[in-house]
Amino acid sequence: MLFVQEGRLRFDYNGGGRHSIVEASDGVAAGARTLSARVDPVRPGVSRVTLAIDGADVAAGEVTPTMLSGVSMTGVQCGRGFLTPVSDRYENPFPYRGTLREVVVTLEPKEPDADLHAFATVMADQ
Repeated sequence: MLFVQEGRLRFDYNGGGRHSIVEASDGVAAGARTLSARVDPVRPGVSRVTLAIDGADVAAGEVTPTMLSGVSMTGVQCGRGFLTPVSDRYENPFPYRGTLREVVVTLEPKEPDADLHAFATVMADQ
């Protein structure tokens, strides 16, 4: 979940109830145009998240356990939360107060067994 809170860009990955958080130390400058999170697989069940503002990296960290294809019942949500929040750092609907002009989700090719291994890792903890 990529969001802005208290002026800072944050990413909270909820992997089966275990939260991995990556957040920028500085605030999002007025006039910023592009906020992004890039998720790169490191090894099965572990990914590296890099946050960027206008193309400049501002924070990075590992998140685990990851399932890049997900098990979400709500799909992609943009601009506000629905049902239960992904992060315990806010309460839904937690609407974004800025203007969203475009949301782009890009899925890169990956090894077909990576998601299966990540899914098995998360389910083993249930």
